[in-house]
Amino acid sequence: MAYYPKNKIKTHQYTDGGEYYFFGTTSEYKGNYFRLYNGRYFTGNYPNDGRNEELTVISRNGGEIPSDFTPLDLGNVKTSPFLPTPKDYEVGAFTRYFVVRRNQFTYYEVTKDEYTKYIRQDDSVSWVSNKPFSLNWTLKGDKNTVAQINKNMVEMTEMKEELYGFKFFLKEDYTQYHQSALPSPPPESLSSQSDPNSVFLSPSLTFPSSQYNSEI
Repeated sequence: MAYYPKNKIKTHQYTDGGEYYFFGTTSEYKGNYFRLYNGRYFTGNYPNDGRNEELTVISRNGGEIPSDFTPLDLGNVKTSPFLPTPKDYEVGAFTRYFVVRRNQFTYYEVTKDEYTKYIRQDDSVSWVSNKPFSLNWTLKGDKNTVAQINKNMVEMTEMKEELYGFKFFLKEDYTQYHQSALPSPPPESLSSQSDPNSVFLSPSLTFPSSQYNSEI
């Protein structure tokens, strides 16, 4: 098996069962395992410790975690899309905020205010069962370079926060919100808008639709 630097692998993990199947089967695995930066799991304490058979995570419904992660009910979480503003485009980047359902790897994007409530463990949100995290998202520059920067940021966040499949929740779209998706009005027209939070969208540009969950 290939060599991985220490910041790309988490070794000497152990499961009592109920967490992983042998890849491509429904046979549960119990024992030592390690995790790679890209969300893949293998038996053994580290590479070349035995056969290193690949594992797959058992989801809450007993199957594999799907690649298109449909958001589930997050309790009393209210969510809304968080789009970059003209000022964000001037800066060239903005911060995106998310919560993940603990032990289920279900993700949802939230606003900064909602994220702050989770950080502060506000009783108005389900902070016990949901973990908040954020990442910086680059908006402008060479499209290929921006894609690589955002991809690296996502992979680093997955590794740091131990998030399985976060990149699939984002559909591996590392140029989402890139400046090339916007029309090209004269620069002065941006500053002439009365609403500093307005977003200029071309007719063909679509962003994820807003989904709201009722409070429980």
